[in-house]
Amino acid sequence: MQAYGDEAVAAIKHADGDLAKMALEAGLVSGLEGRYQVEERIARLTGEEAHSYKGIDLLAYLSNVHSTRALSSKPHDQVRVIVASGEIVPGEAEPGTVGSDTLVAQLRAARFDEAVKAVVLRIDSPGGSVFASEVIRREVAELKRAGKPVVASMSSLAASGGYYIAMDADRIVASPATITGSIGIFAMFPTVDRALARLGVHVDGVGTTAMAGELRPDRPLGEPAREILQQSLEQQYRLFVEHVAGSRKRTPEQIEAVAQGRVWSGAEAKRVGLVDELGGSELAIKRAAALAKLGKNYDVEYDESQPGIVQSLGFKMRVALARAVAPLLPRDLVAPLPRVLGPVVAELRRFDRLTDPAHVFAYCIACTAE
Repeated sequence: MQAYGDEAVAAIKHADGDLAKMALEAGLVSGLEGRYQVEERIARLTGEEAHSYKGIDLLAYLSNVHSTRALSSKPHDQVRVIVASGEIVPGEAEPGTVGSDTLVAQLRAARFDEAVKAVVLRIDSPGGSVFASEVIRREVAELKRAGKPVVASMSSLAASGGYYIAMDADRIVASPATITGSIGIFAMFPTVDRALARLGVHVDGVGTTAMAGELRPDRPLGEPAREILQQSLEQQYRLFVEHVAGSRKRTPEQIEAVAQGRVWSGAEAKRVGLVDELGGSELAIKRAAALAKLGKNYDVEYDESQPGIVQSLGFKMRVALARAVAPLLPRDLVAPLPRVLGPVVAELRRFDRLTDPAHVFAYCIACTAE
Protein backbone atom coordinates (compact mmCIF):
# COMPACT_ATOMS: atom_id res chain seq x y z
CA MET A 1 0.00 0.00 0.00
CA GLN A 2 2.88 2.35 0.72
CA ALA A 3 4.33 1.65 -2.72
CA TYR A 4 0.95 2.31 -4.34
CA GLY A 5 1.05 5.83 -2.97
CA ASP A 6 4.75 6.54 -3.41
CA GLU A 7 5.17 5.03 -6.88
CA ALA A 8 1.89 6.16 -8.43
CA VAL A 9 3.50 7.95 -11.39
CA ALA A 10 5.47 4.87 -12.45
CA ALA A 11 2.43 2.66 -11.90
CA ILE A 12 0.14 4.78 -14.10
CA LYS A 13 2.77 4.71 -16.88
CA HIS A 14 3.03 0.93 -16.61
CA ALA A 15 -0.77 0.74 -16.92
CA ASP A 16 -0.72 2.96 -20.07
CA GLY A 17 -2.61 5.72 -18.28
CA ASP A 18 -5.49 3.44 -17.28
CA LEU A 19 -6.36 4.16 -13.64
CA ALA A 20 -8.62 1.10 -13.41
CA LYS A 21 -5.88 -1.18 -14.74
CA MET A 22 -3.49 0.41 -12.27
CA ALA A 23 -5.82 -0.49 -9.40
CA LEU A 24 -6.12 -4.06 -10.72
CA GLU A 25 -2.36 -4.50 -10.95
CA ALA A 26 -2.03 -3.23 -7.38
CA GLY A 27 -4.58 -5.77 -6.17
CA LEU A 28 -7.10 -3.15 -5.03
CA VAL A 29 -9.86 -4.67 -7.16
CA SER A 30 -10.58 -8.22 -8.29
CA GLY A 31 -11.50 -7.52 -11.91
CA LEU A 32 -12.50 -4.89 -14.45
CA GLU A 33 -16.11 -5.36 -15.51
CA GLY A 34 -19.02 -3.17 -16.51
CA ARG A 35 -22.29 -3.32 -14.64
CA TYR A 36 -23.75 -5.76 -17.17
CA GLN A 37 -20.94 -8.26 -16.73
CA VAL A 38 -21.62 -8.08 -12.99
CA GLU A 39 -25.32 -8.70 -13.61
CA GLU A 40 -24.49 -11.74 -15.74
CA ARG A 41 -22.37 -13.09 -12.90
CA ILE A 42 -25.27 -12.53 -10.49
CA ALA A 43 -27.49 -14.44 -12.90
CA ARG A 44 -25.12 -17.38 -12.81
CA LEU A 45 -24.91 -17.26 -9.03
CA THR A 46 -28.69 -17.30 -8.71
CA GLY A 47 -29.03 -20.25 -11.06
CA GLU A 48 -30.58 -18.27 -13.90
CA GLU A 49 -29.31 -18.31 -17.45
CA ALA A 50 -27.47 -15.12 -18.32
CA HIS A 51 -29.63 -14.38 -21.37
CA SER A 52 -32.86 -14.74 -19.37
CA TYR A 53 -31.82 -12.84 -16.26
CA LYS A 54 -33.47 -9.43 -15.87
CA GLY A 55 -32.77 -6.93 -13.13
CA ILE A 56 -34.68 -3.77 -12.30
CA ASP A 57 -34.33 -1.15 -9.59
CA LEU A 58 -37.16 -0.12 -7.29
CA LEU A 59 -37.98 3.23 -8.91
CA ALA A 60 -38.15 1.72 -12.40
CA TYR A 61 -40.36 -1.07 -11.06
CA LEU A 62 -42.75 1.36 -9.36
CA SER A 63 -42.95 3.62 -12.40
CA ASN A 64 -44.00 0.64 -14.50
CA VAL A 65 -46.49 -0.64 -11.92
CA HIS A 66 -48.18 2.75 -11.68
CA SER A 67 -48.01 3.46 -15.39
CA THR A 68 -51.19 3.56 -17.39
CA ARG A 69 -49.30 1.73 -20.11
CA ALA A 70 -49.02 -1.30 -17.86
CA LEU A 71 -52.82 -1.44 -17.65
CA SER A 72 -53.20 -1.68 -21.40
CA SER A 73 -53.77 -5.23 -22.59
CA LYS A 74 -52.45 -4.54 -26.08
CA PRO A 75 -50.04 -1.60 -26.08
CA HIS A 76 -49.09 -0.21 -29.47
CA ASP A 77 -45.52 -0.50 -30.65
CA GLN A 78 -43.61 2.59 -29.58
CA VAL A 79 -40.67 4.69 -30.60
CA ARG A 80 -39.52 6.32 -27.40
CA VAL A 81 -37.79 9.71 -27.59
CA ILE A 82 -35.45 10.27 -24.65
CA VAL A 83 -33.99 13.75 -24.23
CA ALA A 84 -30.42 14.36 -23.02
CA SER A 85 -30.13 18.11 -22.55
CA GLY A 86 -27.36 19.87 -20.63
CA GLU A 87 -23.90 19.10 -19.31
CA ILE A 88 -23.13 15.45 -18.57
CA VAL A 89 -22.39 14.68 -14.92
CA PRO A 90 -22.07 11.46 -12.90
CA GLY A 91 -25.00 10.18 -10.86
CA GLU A 92 -28.49 11.61 -10.74
CA ALA A 93 -29.29 15.16 -11.81
CA GLU A 94 -32.27 17.43 -12.17
CA PRO A 95 -33.58 18.52 -15.61
CA GLY A 96 -31.21 20.89 -17.40
CA THR A 97 -28.27 18.60 -16.65
CA VAL A 98 -27.67 15.09 -17.97
CA GLY A 99 -27.10 12.87 -14.95
CA SER A 100 -25.64 9.54 -16.10
CA ASP A 101 -27.74 7.46 -13.68
CA THR A 102 -30.87 9.48 -14.45
CA LEU A 103 -30.50 9.00 -18.21
CA VAL A 104 -29.45 5.36 -17.85
CA ALA A 105 -32.62 4.69 -15.84
CA GLN A 106 -34.69 6.05 -18.74
CA LEU A 107 -32.76 4.03 -21.33
CA ARG A 108 -32.99 0.89 -19.22
CA ALA A 109 -36.73 1.35 -18.72
CA ALA A 110 -37.08 1.52 -22.51
CA ARG A 111 -34.97 -1.63 -22.84
CA PHE A 112 -37.23 -3.66 -20.55
CA ASP A 113 -40.51 -2.16 -21.82
CA GLU A 114 -41.90 -4.65 -24.35
CA ALA A 115 -43.94 -1.92 -26.04
CA VAL A 116 -40.82 0.07 -26.92
CA LYS A 117 -39.35 -1.20 -30.18
CA ALA A 118 -36.86 1.61 -30.91
CA VAL A 119 -35.32 4.61 -29.16
CA VAL A 120 -34.43 8.08 -30.35
CA LEU A 121 -31.83 9.76 -28.14
CA ARG A 122 -32.32 13.49 -28.62
CA ILE A 123 -29.06 15.21 -27.64
CA ASP A 124 -28.40 18.86 -26.83
CA SER A 125 -25.17 18.82 -24.84
CA PRO A 126 -21.63 20.26 -24.83
CA GLY A 127 -20.42 17.15 -23.00
CA GLY A 128 -18.95 16.85 -19.54
CA SER A 129 -17.65 13.96 -17.45
CA VAL A 130 -15.89 11.20 -19.40
CA PHE A 131 -16.90 8.64 -16.77
CA ALA A 132 -20.58 9.63 -16.97
CA SER A 133 -20.48 9.65 -20.79
CA GLU A 134 -19.06 6.12 -20.80
CA VAL A 135 -21.82 4.90 -18.46
CA ILE A 136 -24.44 6.27 -20.87
CA ARG A 137 -22.65 4.89 -23.94
CA ARG A 138 -22.70 1.39 -22.46
CA GLU A 139 -26.44 1.61 -21.85
CA VAL A 140 -26.96 2.62 -25.50
CA ALA A 141 -24.91 -0.44 -26.50
CA GLU A 142 -27.11 -2.63 -24.26
CA LEU A 143 -30.24 -1.33 -25.98
CA LYS A 144 -28.80 -2.37 -29.32
CA ARG A 145 -27.77 -5.73 -27.90
CA ALA A 146 -31.37 -6.23 -26.78
CA GLY A 147 -32.46 -5.83 -30.41
CA LYS A 148 -33.84 -2.29 -30.06
CA PRO A 149 -32.47 0.15 -32.64
CA VAL A 150 -31.15 3.48 -31.36
CA VAL A 151 -31.02 6.64 -33.44
CA ALA A 152 -29.12 9.66 -32.12
CA SER A 153 -30.85 12.92 -33.00
CA MET A 154 -28.59 15.94 -32.57
CA SER A 155 -30.21 19.23 -31.68
CA SER A 156 -28.26 22.52 -31.78
CA LEU A 157 -25.30 21.08 -29.86
CA ALA A 158 -23.90 17.55 -29.51
CA ALA A 159 -20.18 18.01 -29.03
CA SER A 160 -17.44 16.15 -27.18
CA GLY A 161 -19.29 14.11 -24.51
CA GLY A 162 -22.47 14.88 -26.43
CA TYR A 163 -20.95 13.08 -29.42
CA TYR A 164 -19.54 10.36 -27.14
CA ILE A 165 -23.03 9.25 -26.05
CA ALA A 166 -24.23 9.36 -29.68
CA MET A 167 -21.44 7.43 -31.41
CA ASP A 168 -22.73 3.92 -30.65
CA ALA A 169 -26.19 4.61 -32.09
CA ASP A 170 -27.31 2.65 -35.16
CA ARG A 171 -27.74 5.94 -36.97
CA ILE A 172 -26.81 9.56 -36.24
CA VAL A 173 -29.00 12.37 -37.56
CA ALA A 174 -27.92 16.00 -37.21
CA SER A 175 -29.19 19.38 -38.31
CA PRO A 176 -27.01 21.16 -40.89
CA ALA A 177 -26.32 23.82 -38.23
CA THR A 178 -25.66 21.41 -35.35
CA ILE A 179 -22.37 22.01 -33.54
CA THR A 180 -20.79 18.60 -33.09
CA GLY A 181 -17.49 16.74 -33.12
CA SER A 182 -15.02 18.20 -30.60
CA ILE A 183 -13.56 14.71 -30.15
CA GLY A 184 -11.11 15.55 -27.41
CA ILE A 185 -10.39 15.23 -23.70
CA PHE A 186 -9.03 17.60 -21.08
CA ALA A 187 -8.25 17.28 -17.39
CA MET A 188 -9.09 19.90 -14.81
CA PHE A 189 -8.45 20.28 -11.11
CA PRO A 190 -9.22 23.78 -9.77
CA THR A 191 -7.02 25.12 -6.98
CA VAL A 192 -7.32 28.26 -4.86
CA ASP A 193 -3.86 28.40 -3.28
CA ARG A 194 -2.87 31.67 -5.01
CA ALA A 195 -6.16 33.31 -4.06
CA LEU A 196 -5.62 32.23 -0.45
CA ALA A 197 -2.04 33.51 -0.54
CA ARG A 198 -3.31 36.98 -1.44
CA LEU A 199 -5.34 36.87 1.76
CA GLY A 200 -2.30 35.79 3.76
CA VAL A 201 -3.51 32.21 4.13
CA HIS A 202 -0.93 29.46 3.60
CA VAL A 203 -1.27 25.69 3.91
CA ASP A 204 1.33 23.19 5.06
CA GLY A 205 1.34 19.69 6.53
CA VAL A 206 2.84 16.24 6.57
CA GLY A 207 1.74 13.09 4.76
CA THR A 208 2.39 9.38 4.85
CA THR A 209 3.02 8.98 1.10
CA ALA A 210 4.54 11.00 -1.72
CA MET A 211 1.02 11.62 -3.06
CA ALA A 212 -0.59 12.66 0.21
CA GLY A 213 -2.34 16.01 -0.12
CA GLU A 214 -1.68 16.26 -3.87
CA LEU A 215 -5.35 16.70 -4.75
CA ARG A 216 -6.25 19.37 -2.25
CA PRO A 217 -7.76 22.54 -3.74
CA ASP A 218 -5.94 24.72 -1.19
CA ARG A 219 -2.54 23.50 -2.44
CA PRO A 220 -0.87 23.86 -5.84
CA LEU A 221 -1.02 20.79 -8.05
CA GLY A 222 2.29 18.92 -7.75
CA GLU A 223 4.20 17.31 -10.59
CA PRO A 224 3.25 13.70 -9.63
CA ALA A 225 -0.45 14.59 -9.76
CA ARG A 226 0.03 16.45 -13.05
CA GLU A 227 1.77 13.40 -14.55
CA ILE A 228 -1.00 11.05 -13.43
CA LEU A 229 -3.68 13.34 -14.88
CA GLN A 230 -1.72 13.60 -18.14
CA GLN A 231 -1.33 9.82 -18.47
CA SER A 232 -5.02 9.27 -17.75
CA LEU A 233 -5.90 12.03 -20.20
CA GLU A 234 -3.95 10.46 -23.06
CA GLN A 235 -5.40 7.00 -22.37
CA GLN A 236 -8.98 8.31 -22.35
CA TYR A 237 -8.39 10.22 -25.59
CA ARG A 238 -7.07 7.06 -27.30
CA LEU A 239 -10.18 5.18 -26.17
CA PHE A 240 -12.43 7.97 -27.45
CA VAL A 241 -10.83 7.88 -30.91
CA GLU A 242 -10.90 4.06 -31.04
CA HIS A 243 -14.58 3.95 -30.01
CA VAL A 244 -15.49 6.46 -32.72
CA ALA A 245 -13.46 4.51 -35.29
CA GLY A 246 -15.21 1.27 -34.37
CA SER A 247 -18.71 2.72 -34.38
CA ARG A 248 -18.18 4.69 -37.62
CA LYS A 249 -16.36 1.76 -39.30
CA ARG A 250 -13.23 3.83 -39.87
CA THR A 251 -9.61 3.44 -38.87
CA PRO A 252 -8.27 5.29 -35.81
CA GLU A 253 -6.02 7.26 -38.17
CA GLN A 254 -9.03 8.46 -40.18
CA ILE A 255 -10.81 9.58 -37.02
CA GLU A 256 -7.66 11.19 -35.63
CA ALA A 257 -7.61 13.38 -38.73
CA VAL A 258 -11.00 14.89 -37.79
CA ALA A 259 -10.58 14.67 -34.00
CA GLN A 260 -8.12 16.62 -31.79
CA GLY A 261 -10.97 18.73 -30.43
CA ARG A 262 -12.05 20.10 -33.81
CA VAL A 263 -15.61 21.41 -33.93
CA TRP A 264 -17.79 20.73 -36.99
CA SER A 265 -21.16 21.88 -38.20
CA GLY A 266 -23.69 19.16 -38.91
CA ALA A 267 -23.17 19.53 -42.65
CA GLU A 268 -19.38 19.27 -42.29
CA ALA A 269 -19.72 16.34 -39.90
CA LYS A 270 -21.71 14.46 -42.52
CA ARG A 271 -19.03 15.20 -45.09
CA VAL A 272 -16.26 13.82 -42.87
CA GLY A 273 -18.31 10.80 -41.79
CA LEU A 274 -19.19 11.68 -38.19
CA VAL A 275 -22.94 11.68 -38.86
CA ASP A 276 -25.09 9.69 -41.27
CA GLU A 277 -27.63 12.21 -42.54
CA LEU A 278 -29.08 15.66 -42.03
CA GLY A 279 -32.51 16.28 -40.57
CA GLY A 280 -34.50 16.93 -37.44
CA SER A 281 -36.16 14.82 -34.77
CA GLU A 282 -39.02 13.78 -37.06
CA LEU A 283 -36.59 12.23 -39.52
CA ALA A 284 -34.81 10.49 -36.63
CA ILE A 285 -38.12 9.00 -35.44
CA LYS A 286 -38.88 7.73 -38.95
CA ARG A 287 -35.43 6.16 -39.21
CA ALA A 288 -35.83 4.47 -35.83
CA ALA A 289 -39.24 3.07 -36.83
CA ALA A 290 -37.81 1.84 -40.13
CA LEU A 291 -34.89 0.11 -38.39
CA ALA A 292 -37.39 -1.61 -36.07
CA LYS A 293 -39.58 -2.52 -39.07
CA LEU A 294 -42.67 -0.93 -37.54
CA GLY A 295 -44.31 0.26 -40.73
CA LYS A 296 -46.63 3.22 -40.13
CA ASN A 297 -48.63 1.93 -37.18
CA TYR A 298 -46.70 3.00 -34.10
CA ASP A 299 -46.85 5.52 -31.26
CA VAL A 300 -44.23 8.10 -30.38
CA GLU A 301 -43.64 8.72 -26.69
CA TYR A 302 -41.48 11.51 -25.29
CA ASP A 303 -39.67 10.70 -22.06
CA GLU A 304 -38.17 13.70 -20.27
CA SER A 305 -36.99 13.39 -16.69
CA GLN A 306 -38.77 15.32 -13.99
CA PRO A 307 -37.19 16.62 -10.77
CA GLY A 308 -37.33 14.00 -8.05
CA ILE A 309 -38.16 14.44 -4.40
CA VAL A 310 -34.51 15.01 -3.42
CA GLN A 311 -34.03 17.83 -5.97
CA SER A 312 -37.38 19.40 -5.06
CA LEU A 313 -36.57 19.26 -1.36
CA GLY A 314 -33.12 20.71 -1.98
CA PHE A 315 -34.64 23.65 -3.91
CA LYS A 316 -37.09 24.33 -1.08
CA MET A 317 -34.25 24.27 1.44
CA ARG A 318 -32.26 26.80 -0.62
CA VAL A 319 -35.26 29.11 -0.77
CA ALA A 320 -35.79 28.78 2.98
CA LEU A 321 -32.11 29.53 3.62
CA ALA A 322 -32.21 32.62 1.41
CA ARG A 323 -35.26 33.90 3.27
CA ALA A 324 -33.50 33.33 6.59
CA VAL A 325 -30.24 35.07 5.58
CA ALA A 326 -31.67 38.08 3.70
CA PRO A 327 -33.07 39.84 6.81
CA LEU A 328 -29.63 39.66 8.45
CA LEU A 329 -27.96 41.69 5.67
CA PRO A 330 -28.05 45.50 5.44
CA ARG A 331 -30.72 46.56 2.95
CA ASP A 332 -28.23 48.45 0.79
CA LEU A 333 -26.29 45.19 0.24
CA VAL A 334 -29.18 42.91 -0.68
CA ALA A 335 -30.13 44.58 -3.98
CA PRO A 336 -26.67 44.78 -5.64
CA LEU A 337 -25.55 41.31 -4.53
CA PRO A 338 -26.90 39.42 -7.59
CA ARG A 339 -25.27 41.88 -9.98
CA VAL A 340 -21.91 41.95 -8.17
CA LEU A 341 -21.71 38.20 -7.63
CA GLY A 342 -23.21 37.21 -10.98
CA PRO A 343 -19.92 36.47 -12.84
CA VAL A 344 -18.47 34.66 -9.83
CA VAL A 345 -21.59 32.56 -9.40
CA ALA A 346 -21.62 31.69 -13.12
CA GLU A 347 -18.05 30.32 -12.96
CA LEU A 348 -18.71 28.49 -9.70
CA ARG A 349 -21.78 26.90 -11.25
CA ARG A 350 -19.67 25.67 -14.18
CA PHE A 351 -17.12 24.08 -11.84
CA ASP A 352 -19.91 22.62 -9.73
CA ARG A 353 -21.44 20.95 -12.79
CA LEU A 354 -18.14 19.67 -14.16
CA THR A 355 -17.55 16.68 -11.91
CA ASP A 356 -15.73 13.46 -12.76
CA PRO A 357 -14.06 10.85 -10.52
CA ALA A 358 -10.79 11.13 -12.47
CA HIS A 359 -11.13 14.89 -13.21
CA VAL A 360 -11.14 14.08 -16.95
CA PHE A 361 -13.71 15.69 -19.24
CA ALA A 362 -14.99 15.49 -22.79
CA TYR A 363 -16.39 19.01 -22.91
CA CYS A 364 -16.58 21.56 -25.69
CA ILE A 365 -15.62 24.78 -23.88
CA ALA A 366 -15.76 26.81 -27.11
CA CYS A 367 -19.38 25.72 -27.66
CA THR A 368 -20.79 27.28 -24.48
CA ALA A 369 -20.86 30.67 -22.88
CA GLU A 370 -22.48 31.76 -19.63
